[in-house]
Amino acid sequence: MAIIRCENLSKSFGINDILVDINFVIEAGDRIGIVGNNGCGKSTLLKIIAGQLDYDSGNLIISSGLSIGYLEQNTVITSENTLWEEMINEYNDIKILEKQLKAIENKISELGLKGEINDSLFDQYETIRMEYEDKNGYAYESIIRKTLDGLGFSKEDYDRPLFEFSGGQKNKIGLAKILQKKPDLLLLDEPTNYLDIPSCEWLEDYLKTHGGSVVVVSHDRYFLNGFVNKIFDIHDHTLDIYNGNYDAFIKMKDKRRRQLEKDFITQQKEINRLMNIINVQRNRGTEKSIKIASSREKMLEKIKVVERPKEQSKMKLDFKLKSESSNIVIKTNNLAMSFEDNKIFENINITIGKGEKLALIGPNGSGKTTLLRIIAGILEPSGGEVVFGNRVIPGYLSQERTDLNFDNTLMDEIWSADSSLKQLEVRSLLSYFLFVGDDVFKKVSTLSGGELIRLSLAKLVISKANFLLLDEPTNHLDIPSKEVIEDALSKYEGTVLFISHDRYFINKLSSSILELENGTITEYLGNYSYYIEKKRKLNCIEEDTSNTISKTERTLMFKREREMINERRANRQKLNEMENLIEKTETEIKLLEEKMGNPSLYQDDEAARETVRRYNQLKENLEMYYIQWGELMESNS
Repeated sequence: MAIIRCENLSKSFGINDILVDINFVIEAGDRIGIVGNNGCGKSTLLKIIAGQLDYDSGNLIISSGLSIGYLEQNTVITSENTLWEEMINEYNDIKILEKQLKAIENKISELGLKGEINDSLFDQYETIRMEYEDKNGYAYESIIRKTLDGLGFSKEDYDRPLFEFSGGQKNKIGLAKILQKKPDLLLLDEPTNYLDIPSCEWLEDYLKTHGGSVVVVSHDRYFLNGFVNKIFDIHDHTLDIYNGNYDAFIKMKDKRRRQLEKDFITQQKEINRLMNIINVQRNRGTEKSIKIASSREKMLEKIKVVERPKEQSKMKLDFKLKSESSNIVIKTNNLAMSFEDNKIFENINITIGKGEKLALIGPNGSGKTTLLRIIAGILEPSGGEVVFGNRVIPGYLSQERTDLNFDNTLMDEIWSADSSLKQLEVRSLLSYFLFVGDDVFKKVSTLSGGELIRLSLAKLVISKANFLLLDEPTNHLDIPSKEVIEDALSKYEGTVLFISHDRYFINKLSSSILELENGTITEYLGNYSYYIEKKRKLNCIEEDTSNTISKTERTLMFKREREMINERRANRQKLNEMENLIEKTETEIKLLEEKMGNPSLYQDDEAARETVRRYNQLKENLEMYYIQWGELMESNS
């Protein structure tokens, strides 16, 4: 059953068209993801459906009595309530019913003491009780607690006044208020922006079982894959509809684009063929040829021209290395961090090898950014140390954009990273990151969140670092920009340690997961899907009713996991030792070659023979070392 029908709807702001003649239907139970580049009109469409923005033309037909819950991208809450008061105020209708039931109960009790029975009171009580039950009156406090818990709020947060919460937390409170009311239609604009991974997973599960319909704007592809059954793709002021989740949409859209490209080429050939016939026949000038030309012209006029698919402007990103690092990039020894009496973590021991791409994940507030800043040399740890390998060149991308000078223009900011670049080189570099024309003279302070990320990435490219430390590198970016970063980092030959809440990004890029939780780190040898499967198995074991089996299986699993980690670390150490041995052998061979190139060596036959013998032995050793190095590399991959 259709709950919303949109027919030829258009919306513009001044002379700028946003949506032109779009059509769609939202059915009961639909779970729809809206995607498209920043500024294409996704949020505008949600506002129109929510009734917060008028449209210029067309029709939007909404079913009578449809309840709609709308979460804006940036929720403003100015209430002086505590968190619990703010949540429970959403149930004023139930609280009124509670008071009515209490009053009738008291009345019945009074009449009962007097021995008077009033059937009409019982009937009234039952009517109100049924309404109370229909509105989840017996469960609304439980619903509030489950919702707040799922979104990461603790019981200690319940009595905190709202003004103490951050902007991101207020967004989560706005989401909680909407979810707990269970409207017929949920309109959610970037609901995962301020959620950590556990909260994202909880929201996914909630939306899968939500009885109503959901329309969500999101750049979170893992989230879209998790529960949507349709994609609305907004581009060039139009809206295309695809059935399936995000991955299915990508395949179908690519297939559609290739078909349009093929149709365009075929049609252009036909148009050129008709034009040639028309020109030839008109040049002949006979009555018959003119009739043929006129006939072909009419055929030409009837052709509905196929537009060539437009290529979206995309950022260009290519990370180059100044030099390769040693096989062991960093080791941390008993790393610890506290702020006054607040202990963040302790005894953090990790080893990162060359070429690894590790995701650092964990709940908000677990210390991920703190750990990354310590490794980057920005913070001093409270205890322990970070040991870098040879020839390691770190490059740090800050979530707070502390790597940027907001008083600079874009050109000056690039020159601050490399003053040797010429103006044309700076302009060329910035154009790769979609800063063109007069954009290069903008102040850094005027840039949006996505533009700031792109500028920081441009500076990273200049650094030619071989060890990238990235704190939320995809925040504020649209999906095409995220895909560019994924592709560039996948091809990057250096080492990457990154923090991200984007599970799709983590899954595609990571070779290992480092989970920082409750002050300790656990390593999982695989991508995000592997991590989820491993956590699921561990949770199943924990929930097993047979304690003997659970403990045994859990011990074995951890033992196997630890053995795999220790084996890989041992291989890294062997690789490092082999690399040093190869380097030492090559240096000695070079020295012997210089020595053998000196004629004076051959004045002493014994010394000459010993030098040649040593040289040949080292060449044989080097060949054997390279074979062993290759075997170690293969076993370590």
